[in-house]
Amino acid sequence: MNALAHQLPLRPAATDPSRAEELDRALRHASPSEIISAALREVGRDKLALVSSFGTESAALLKVMADVDPAIPVIFLDTGWLFEETLAYRDTLIAKLGLTGVRSIKPLDETLSREDPESDLWFRDPDACCRIRKVEPLEQIETIYQSANLPPHPLVASGFLSVGCMPCTSRTATGEDSRAGRWRGRDKTECGIHTIKAS
Repeated sequence: MNALAHQLPLRPAATDPSRAEELDRALRHASPSEIISAALREVGRDKLALVSSFGTESAALLKVMADVDPAIPVIFLDTGWLFEETLAYRDTLIAKLGLTGVRSIKPLDETLSREDPESDLWFRDPDACCRIRKVEPLEQIETIYQSANLPPHPLVASGFLSVGCMPCTSRTATGEDSRAGRWRGRDKTECGIHTIKAS
């Protein structure tokens, strides 16, 4: 563990910008497990969560988290259209890693009944299908932030709605898509981490 991270007194970073800077300096070269451990000490399990798709590469981060504390909440988005194998894989990882805080988020039944009564929206309008099955349920994250009094990313207040590396991230204008500030002026919208195949 980063020695400085051990020595830092606990103060809420959400209300103390200097604390956020301290943590940034202390954890800049820390491993993922050190960062998760520091976050757990800093805010506590009740204000910490990991979002996971239980996809093809999810097990690695879930393993790191479970080694720190298998009871950290894990938010899983169940769209209703997932492969049975994905649901089984989720259950396998829960058992193998001893995860005790996995919570499923699903689209609202009334939304599905109203906007996709024939269950064919994926074919007719895939963007709308993703919106009601992924975007809207995950926008419930705002409720989680509010109920747990979680701090927003410090750049959100200054107009950054999606944050990546500094040279490739810019502020988002009113009315723009949340990822418009990523790789602005280019066709690129995703980093590609989720598409890299192991050799």
